[in-house]
Amino acid sequence: MPHVVAYGRKPAWACAACHKPGGEGFPASAELAGLPKAYLRRQLRAFRDGERYNDIMPTEVRRLDQADERSAIAYFSKLKPASHVRVIETASVPKTHWNDYVLVPDRSGAREPIGERIIEVAPEDGERGDERVTYIAYVPPGSIAAGERIATQGVGTTPACAACHGATLQGTGEVPYLAGRSPTYIARELILFREGKRTNPGAAPMRAEVAHLTLEDMIDVAAYAAAR
Repeated sequence: MPHVVAYGRKPAWACAACHKPGGEGFPASAELAGLPKAYLRRQLRAFRDGERYNDIMPTEVRRLDQADERSAIAYFSKLKPASHVRVIETASVPKTHWNDYVLVPDRSGAREPIGERIIEVAPEDGERGDERVTYIAYVPPGSIAAGERIATQGVGTTPACAACHGATLQGTGEVPYLAGRSPTYIARELILFREGKRTNPGAAPMRAEVAHLTLEDMIDVAAYAAAR
């Protein structure tokens, strides 16, 4: 593991602090394991140039030198991606609270309607940095089947996700995979595309695609992709 991934390079934080040593990330960050080198390089450039919104990454990228950037990209791109989320359709979800950037169920066991949301939780006793933690993502009933239709057939004037991300959503060429990723992350990025907060040239096709998706559509396709 490169030094910058494991320990950082002051003042830059360690990449593993948010993305974990195995690159699996957690719902508030991105999974990096197995992403194409060219894609990772483009995203770091977009953060640096202010073309991709994030609370932390633009500052962190500007603190890296080119050698650290190359070593981190090489390391994460070689890792094998694996899903760390289990998707469950349900009309009601546990009431939750925040604990170190992740949602965890309240000890009371109380539940509430899911509404138009994805509720992705970690076990109360799980360590955020533990690669063995499996998150549970609760999604509205019918989301996975509806998301499959969007992913494989498209909706309205929006073409199928599979046209670019591959028939199994495993990615194609420099296009990232979606299968098995956090549905919270997928839905959040779709919203950022819609809001014009991912403006680098490579994001142009996605901005056009999400212009015709509703929030329900985004939740559905995120649920389907995560369940793959």
